[in-house]
Amino acid sequence: MLRITLLSQSKEEAILKVEGRITGADVALLEREIRGKFELTQRLVLDLQGLKHIDREGLELLKHWSTGKLVLRDSSVFVRTLLQAYGLE
Repeated sequence: MLRITLLSQSKEEAILKVEGRITGADVALLEREIRGKFELTQRLVLDLQGLKHIDREGLELLKHWSTGKLVLRDSSVFVRTLLQAYGLE
């Protein structure tokens, strides 16, 4: 199960807290959230401290959006290792 919480938002930056697991149908949910935030702000920060797992589709989604406008922060060692393997951190 995936939980996404908006921590703050301005014209310059939005911060989303992402908790749980990014797998299956949750990948599409996260994509809609990312797409929607980029329509309203210039930069998006995903706080991944509460993220327990991310599957290949989730990693591909983050890689797709990984321009200088998407920032990933505060991930666990396990998630950080997955992100690094995909060249995301």
